[in-house]
Amino acid sequence: MSAPPRVDAIPQEHVSPELDLAVRALLQAAFPATEEFRRGRDFRHPARAGDFLLVGHAGERLVASVALYFANATPANAGAVAGERFTLGCVGNVCSDPDPAFRGRGHAAACVQRALKVARARSAVAALLFCREGLVPYYERFGFREVGNELWLRDPSGARFLRDWHDRRMILPLQHPEWDAGQALELDVGSF
Repeated sequence: MSAPPRVDAIPQEHVSPELDLAVRALLQAAFPATEEFRRGRDFRHPARAGDFLLVGHAGERLVASVALYFANATPANAGAVAGERFTLGCVGNVCSDPDPAFRGRGHAAACVQRALKVARARSAVAALLFCREGLVPYYERFGFREVGNELWLRDPSGARFLRDWHDRRMILPLQHPEWDAGQALELDVGSF
């Protein structure tokens, strides 16, 4: 039996240039046909202080990574209480080394589990992720469930727009077991 994966949770402000390049290479190897990953690991989410990079190793080899970003959210429904803000832990860029010697060995799963622990410790109300339809059963194993929440984005100027998400939206409540899957949410673009 192989040793359990070693996972390091690294605050973004402590990610070295060498590790950043290694994670970019891993993402490009894991997703070679995806244009976004050819441009680098920060294709949607610029790395910011307070966010985390979770990396999994087999020995000294980098074999998995997950990004954890924190977003401020407010209910966007007409009847929502003004100022009712909460934090979401956004899980993204989940990947593992495509080499058959490492794929399917639990390295990415260990990184996701560690990301969820960090999100809980940072008092995130829930974890949010987007995935392709075929990956829904994989994330359901962690407790995520597909939701239909409408997601609005607000940019730093205050402009508000509805984003058409093509991927599946999944939520894992972290602080309370209930989640209103019909509640529209507004995410601050500056924090996501």
